[in-house]
Amino acid sequence: MFIFDLLRTTYTYCRVKLISLNLFNSRSTDPTKLYHEILSTRLFILLFGVSLIILTTYTSFSPRMTTENIQSPSLSDYEQLQKQYSDTLQCLCAKMSIPYYRFTNIEASFHQVCSSYFTSQEWIDFLLKNGDRNLWPMDVRTSLSAMWYLIAILCDHSVQFFYHAFLEFEVSFIISSTVLSEERIHINIQEAVKEIQQTASHSFLLPLTTIQQITQINGIMAGTLINYDISESKQPLESFEDVQVIANKYLRNGSTNNCSCLDRESCPMPGGIYLY
Repeated sequence: MFIFDLLRTTYTYCRVKLISLNLFNSRSTDPTKLYHEILSTRLFILLFGVSLIILTTYTSFSPRMTTENIQSPSLSDYEQLQKQYSDTLQCLCAKMSIPYYRFTNIEASFHQVCSSYFTSQEWIDFLLKNGDRNLWPMDVRTSLSAMWYLIAILCDHSVQFFYHAFLEFEVSFIISSTVLSEERIHINIQEAVKEIQQTASHSFLLPLTTIQQITQINGIMAGTLINYDISESKQPLESFEDVQVIANKYLRNGSTNNCSCLDRESCPMPGGIYLY
């Protein structure tokens, strides 16, 4: 009986203490204020308990991060780990830089005209031998040999230029302190090749543009007389001939203004065969 009475007394004491527990006691004698303080205490204890339960549950079920070191993994091991832990996997490289030629092979393809018979010296000599200089300069029969000779030079120059550009790419390095995925390596290679192509194209066109500008500024006459022509006239009772250089003017389709190399870098027009 003594133990039962002791337990009942303890329960009653604890119950009274919990009911009257006031963590925000302001020592006021106002019953209403004391009642609000006790309610605030109960609300605080309830919210604190709920927060503690949520935090404990989240901590129990959240995955734990563990670090595991694997020495010298094989390629298959790395690929398997990459599939399982793609977001957290880190594999340090034994070498931070590797030249591209160790794992790439680039083959450039050029326009088929560069390997055709039309760019051969035999064909160019044939056109030069059978050309007619007495025709209008825009008649392709007067400039075919020069055109194909220019195309042959550009083809040869482009092959050598891009060969050196890709050779420079192959001896450049891919740099990374960690192992890159195969997809990332392909992206890096494509970006590097694209940059090489853009740089090479710009460097290839720069001297051509410079030559074109120098020709236009200095009024250099083309051998085919497509930009300038020579006019000869002999005055009566004079022993000498008057020679004048005249800038050719062309009226292009869809335009009402004449185009002349005297004030323009170029006047692109389609060639043709003119019967007159």
